[in-house]
Amino acid sequence: MNFQAPTSKLFFQPWYDIDLPQRVADVPALLNRFEKRLLYYVAKERYLGKGAIVDAGCFAGGSTVSLAVGLADNERKIDKAQKIVTYDRFVLDDSMRRSERINKELRGATTDDEFYGQFRHNTAGLEHLFRLEKGDLLDKRWDGEPVEILFLDIAKNWDLMRWSMEHHFSALYPGAILIHQDFADSGHYWLPFVMAYLRDYFDVVEYMEPCTVIYICRAAIPNDVIQVDLLKTLSLAEALALHNSLKPNLSALRQAMLDIQACYLCRWYGDNEMALTLLREAKARYAGLPRFVGDIKAAERSFGLVEAV
Repeated sequence: MNFQAPTSKLFFQPWYDIDLPQRVADVPALLNRFEKRLLYYVAKERYLGKGAIVDAGCFAGGSTVSLAVGLADNERKIDKAQKIVTYDRFVLDDSMRRSERINKELRGATTDDEFYGQFRHNTAGLEHLFRLEKGDLLDKRWDGEPVEILFLDIAKNWDLMRWSMEHHFSALYPGAILIHQDFADSGHYWLPFVMAYLRDYFDVVEYMEPCTVIYICRAAIPNDVIQVDLLKTLSLAEALALHNSLKPNLSALRQAMLDIQACYLCRWYGDNEMALTLLREAKARYAGLPRFVGDIKAAERSFGLVEAV
């Protein structure tokens, strides 16, 4: 860990108690105030203009506004014109429509057009700082520009994760910042798996509640490493070993979340018996701990094994 590197201040959470501009504080978002502070801070204080800022999964514009206002407040003499590249489908699927929290942040938007309109309303006046890539991520291509800051909140399935690796991870360089928004969400079990596989190329900066992990890129990732299809290449035993290799440096809470994610990982590989065994063990181990009740129930529902567990 090089504390003399330009990004070394990140290891000390300098964003933790900064005052946010009112526009950033007020923008509707599925981010908490610390995540908004982090995005604002890295765009304002850490961005050097060496590459793009990727805002992958902007929802109604909370991350876009946090990054764009930070970039606008960046005092370096750098080119800021559309340096942020923002992605979202702006599609309200059934799970989003059922979410009380999402409906609250969408301020009454009930259609895809209204969802997109909410984004446009929230980001008005900042368009000169970002370029919007609207639509299905899998239909997009990256232009090869280096990526200096990658905020990743779009890797909602394995195909999207692999796309992000091929197009955005491949453009990261030493000192670039990766912010993994869903890392500790129990249903996003492929994220720890991937980062364990890429452990030689990243240093962990910090874990933030509820689900975010911040990394600094240590070395550029070779293309042959990027192109490996882990699901087809590694056995379940190898995948679990990689997954669990993250535990030694984690808190008990984060280790527990890895245990729950391991259940999904087994099912992903087709070993439902092992998945059920690990889920039973996790339920017994963490019974009575409110932090994990929802995650374990979600796993039971997802597996369709509520009666059997």
